Amino acid sequence: DLFHQVWRACAILRAVPDLDVKMDMVTAEYAASALCALSTQPSSTGRAFHLVHPKPVLLRDFIAQFPTPLALVPLEAWLDRLQREARQLDDPALHFIAMLVEGFDRAELIPSTFDCGAVTADLRGTNVVCPALDRHFIERELEQMTQSATSLVPPITWNTLGTANPTNLVIGPGNLFLRVSVP
Repeated sequence: DLFHQVWRACAILRAVPDLDVKMDMVTAEYAASALCALSTQPSSTGRAFHLVHPKPVLLRDFIAQFPTPLALVPLEAWLDRLQREARQLDDPALHFIAMLVEGFDRAELIPSTFDCGAVTADLRGTNVVCPALDRHFIERELEQMTQSATSLVPPITWNTLGTANPTNLVIGPGNLFLRVSVP
């Protein structure tokens, strides 16, 4: 997924663009649990839910928790380094991210922010908790990235067919996104 590709590119470049943004990612497990819990609530019908982290962390603070420190560099310097390394190395992550940012206005590289207040409110009273964006989270995601690159693990499937709001969720291990299909 995108986080894994960006992380790989940053690891190869040994640098992260110094952007004033907040990290609001969630795990696939949290997203799936939240969607399952929300899909069984009659009040969820017809509503949109933003599954982002309720306590986002500044990029600088997030990067500071990585086991291997990476330099924060100005965006233009990072983009120059990305283009240079993508020309020299045959790495899919570098090529993908270089292609992704090509032609974008710099302001378009800053991700949008979303309000997850409705999700947080509707999950009160359930046992669905979003894990903190801390060192443990980072180590776990990096470990899953390594495992998913070296092994084939079957996806996790939740099925709420037959409930008030039928949903079929399929989530691959280590992914920070999921596919949702509603029959």
